[in-house]
Amino acid sequence: MQDNERPDPFTIPGTDTLRNHFNLSGESLDRLERLHTQIRQEQPLDKPDISVAGLKAIHRHLFETVYPWAGEIRTSHSLTKGDASFLPGRFVQDALTRQFELLKSERNLKRLAPEAFAERAAFHIGEINYIHPFREGNGRTLRIFLRELARQAGHDLRLDRIDAEAWMDASRKSRATQDSGPMKQVILRAMTDPLGR
Repeated sequence: MQDNERPDPFTIPGTDTLRNHFNLSGESLDRLERLHTQIRQEQPLDKPDISVAGLKAIHRHLFETVYPWAGEIRTSHSLTKGDASFLPGRFVQDALTRQFELLKSERNLKRLAPEAFAERAAFHIGEINYIHPFREGNGRTLRIFLRELARQAGHDLRLDRIDAEAWMDASRKSRATQDSGPMKQVILRAMTDPLGR
């Protein structure tokens, strides 16, 4: 059975509407979600581990006031966005585990100079974006994750320096051509001097 032949566990049965605490749909849900996540993004977040559990904690922090499934990994149902396709749901958990094992083998990018950090971070962000572990909110979660990855690696990265359109373009390029160069530039523009220098 293909992923998309099964009911999507993250939507209200018989609809394309994501299950939410407010029983909203369409533009009303979109507006409320944006408002809630903007507020949650400004609230303190316990230092998350650089791990699958840490990524899930970030997603939960951002979206738990809107979605009952916040922080849950997508394990079924394939996703497309425009002309882009992401990893089929049945492969997500294993792929995400392998990606974080690779990141750990690189010591979570600690002790890298800014440019080297940006290059490797861009690669990992591109891979996790293709895996697309969550049903919704992957980009916002990945930006917070990137900030935490940078901070724990000894760099300061400001989210207000990330242009949303440039991030989206870099994500598309990475997914379509495996070229993480544009994302590296997005990350470098968001970085300030390494902490402590």
